[in-house]
Amino acid sequence: MKTASWIRQSSIDVGIEDGVVADGVSPQTKIAQSLAQRIRQMETAGRHQHVGSISSGCQAIDEKLPEGGYAKGSMVEFLQSKVGSGATSLAFMTAKQAMKGGKYLLVVDSDRHFYPPAARSLGIPLERMIVIHPKERGDMMWSIDQALRCSGIAAVVSKIDRLDDREARRWQLAAEQGGALGLWVRDYRTARGQPSWSDIQWRIEPQPAPKDAGGDNRRWLKMSLLRCRSGVGGASFSVYLDGRDASLHLSDEQHRKSGNHTELSAYLATRSVRKRSQKQPA
Repeated sequence: MKTASWIRQSSIDVGIEDGVVADGVSPQTKIAQSLAQRIRQMETAGRHQHVGSISSGCQAIDEKLPEGGYAKGSMVEFLQSKVGSGATSLAFMTAKQAMKGGKYLLVVDSDRHFYPPAARSLGIPLERMIVIHPKERGDMMWSIDQALRCSGIAAVVSKIDRLDDREARRWQLAAEQGGALGLWVRDYRTARGQPSWSDIQWRIEPQPAPKDAGGDNRRWLKMSLLRCRSGVGGASFSVYLDGRDASLHLSDEQHRKSGNHTELSAYLATRSVRKRSQKQPA
């Protein structure tokens, strides 16, 4: 008769029956998934009051994210290898989606490089946009913290250089309290060496236009998913920004690769199970 070992973590009970694989998933994998879910619940315990998600601006990408978009009261990082990669445009396009409920956008412009007409061209209603120019880093940190806690703020957009673990955690808690979306534009090389409390972390790279691409108002980008809390990173998307209506689209090639737009985490999990099954002895 098979013996069972049990791991009890709070209200989570996971049974291991001598390494038997059930439904194509090993007991060890089930334990890891259950504990990861428990950690996720603990980390985002203050977010339950903010129901729903914010669209990325592209339905096909939303369908591949665990929350069906960006969770309200969370933070998203857009990492750029160089200025002009498109990371700032993507941050503002996401902010536009968050503002649909009538709330305000706060832009923290410490280096005074922000150009409001560019935001307007992306569909941002300037009458509901607030721009501040903090002179000291401490003022910037405090302003972002207070804005994220404010129920009247839909999103905060800011370029961030260095960020330590304590500061990032403080912002995460502030976002969970107020329900705002924190959208950070960061340097890729700097950010990858620092801790992150963001739910989603993208790497944004400019791409050349396909030879058969039509229209001069399209800007081609590659979005690589480096971090996805409660999901799996590693996916990448070829997209373009359409300047005619400030919209975000998957490239035709990406559409063909995506097929029926299966949810990212489910797709990768299925692929992993298939690989393990192939390794099982006959």
